[in-house]
Amino acid sequence: MAIQYQYPRKNPPVGDDLVLISDSEDTLNPNATKTVTIQSIIDLDTSVLPSANIFVGNASNLSTAVAMSGDVTITNTGATTVGTINSIAVATVTNGAAAGSIALPLAGGEMAGTIAGNQNIIGKMPTIVDTNATLTLQDNVHEGAFLYSNSASPTTITIDPFSSEPFTDGTEIKIMRGGSSPSLSITPGSGVTLNGGTGSITIGSAYGTLTIKQLEVDTWVGYV
Repeated sequence: MAIQYQYPRKNPPVGDDLVLISDSEDTLNPNATKTVTIQSIIDLDTSVLPSANIFVGNASNLSTAVAMSGDVTITNTGATTVGTINSIAVATVTNGAAAGSIALPLAGGEMAGTIAGNQNIIGKMPTIVDTNATLTLQDNVHEGAFLYSNSASPTTITIDPFSSEPFTDGTEIKIMRGGSSPSLSITPGSGVTLNGGTGSITIGSAYGTLTIKQLEVDTWVGYV
């Protein structure tokens, strides 16, 4: 079936366009001219596409000129720019921040939030040197730290209950008895258990260490 057609050029198209179709293979009426109506013909000449717009199919399945919006924009030279990622400025994301309260700096600083699953993490434990004879472990101070306790007097380190110091489950604190300290004991506070009991654990020698870990609320274990 050989079909030839032409339509009046409109810029932009307005209303209905009549298209003449000649069917030279119509054996019953080879010279017949058939007329059909096309509701919309869009002229794809670049003159009808506004600067920095693109054609997008609309809800009626018709090509429509629109400006790019959202995370990406485009210029009339075709260059695209990613301004945001999920509404967060790219500059912020590339500097190490992320959505909500979770942020991981590229260098230095702290990260809030949790990391799910088994992940390889390389980092350093913050070191805290303390010369007090009595010390209460504090959330957001001693959490995940290396505590070097070096009082000249016998020292007691207390693990307060969760109601006072809400350590996160899994928190680890490594404690070393300094060379000046004559003795060092880690004591569970009220309602706290340490290695299944309420008694203290002593680090018996200078430069000896003990790591304590919270298994669940108010339940701690100590191990070398």
